[in-house]
Amino acid sequence: MLDNLNNAYNQGILFNRASAYLKLGQRDLALKDLNTAIDLNEDYVKAIMKRSELYLQMENYDEAVRDLERVKAIDPCKP
Repeated sequence: MLDNLNNAYNQGILFNRASAYLKLGQRDLALKDLNTAIDLNEDYVKAIMKRSELYLQMENYDEAVRDLERVKAIDPCKP
């Protein structure tokens, strides 16, 4: 259950649910939750990285690279 007053909580719940969806092979639902989590916090590196991995699985390489470049801009110390 999401809390309309707590975006930090919501982004964590959405990230975890997206991870579960990925384990179940439900990529579309995972992508939707990751996008929503990132909308709540545009600097949510963990979710952006997970989305880039998902884009790679979906062979959407341009989006994967775009996400990785975004991570580098947010946190230059990330590999």
